[in-house]
Amino acid sequence: MSKRSVRPLGQLKHINTSNDKIPKFPALSSIQNNNGLLNKDYELHGNAMSVPPPKEPEEPKQKSVVKSAKSDSGSSTKSLDLVDRKELNEAKAREKELREKVASLEKLIEELRAQLREKDQLIVELQEKLADTEKHFKKLYEVELQSHAETKTNLRTSQDEAAKLTMQLEHAMQENSEKLKQLQEESDRKLAEMTAVKDKEIADKEQKLNRLKQQMADALKGNSWERQQQLEELTKELRRIQDEADSLRHKLKAYKSKSSCANCAENAAKMDKAVAVVKDKDIQIKEMNQLLAKFEKQLSQQDHLLKTWAESKGHKVTTFPK
Repeated sequence: MSKRSVRPLGQLKHINTSNDKIPKFPALSSIQNNNGLLNKDYELHGNAMSVPPPKEPEEPKQKSVVKSAKSDSGSSTKSLDLVDRKELNEAKAREKELREKVASLEKLIEELRAQLREKDQLIVELQEKLADTEKHFKKLYEVELQSHAETKTNLRTSQDEAAKLTMQLEHAMQENSEKLKQLQEESDRKLAEMTAVKDKEIADKEQKLNRLKQQMADALKGNSWERQQQLEELTKELRRIQDEADSLRHKLKAYKSKSSCANCAENAAKMDKAVAVVKDKDIQIKEMNQLLAKFEKQLSQQDHLLKTWAESKGHKVTTFPK
């Protein structure tokens, strides 16, 4: 609190209109300024407080002296003494009352000064605490600002990476789509080629079977030895054809397992058709084998009859070539 010059004695701006009671002071909060100090109008400095001076005893008005009797002069003097004594007593009582008021005011001032010191100390502590809090939150703000900048940078980097990955994914999907289309076309082409080859092989096998049937029919018209020879050749040819048919069936099955695709229904139907043709050929081969076995049995019976007839005629019969 800055030191101020002592104001000379005089009337206070806040005048007490009552002489009998201690004047009421306003609340501390209403006489303090923004800094927590007393306003100038309420500052008091020790015994230099401005209080109204005690009333001076009024001088008795001079009364006109009337020459009268001696008894009147004595009573007038006594009356004046009583008035002076009364006024003196009142002045003393007034002075005592004022001194008590001054003491009370000094005590109140000390209490107010103590409260002001406490308020000043509290203000200093609050200012220090406010400075620490401001420093703390300023540091937190700087950290948060830095974190926000880092988050913004990371977000921008993540967005760039996401855009780059999206472009790569779209490019990869386009390449895979083109490759899948090429593979599908290549698979269809190979399937068509293999189907054509297998159809040709099946046609060749059918032609050979027909030729073998014709040869077997022609063989039945010749002699037994020639028929036996032809039957053996036919049997070998049938076995070879059967082996080829088995090989063809295995190839078809392997190709079917490799080229099976959910989108190749037409190719699967073609493969099933080829397999059905092979199965038909297997049935025909089995029938041919049964027919050959029957022919062999008939030839054996004919050979036995011929041998018996030749022996009955006295001809020497050797073993028929096989």
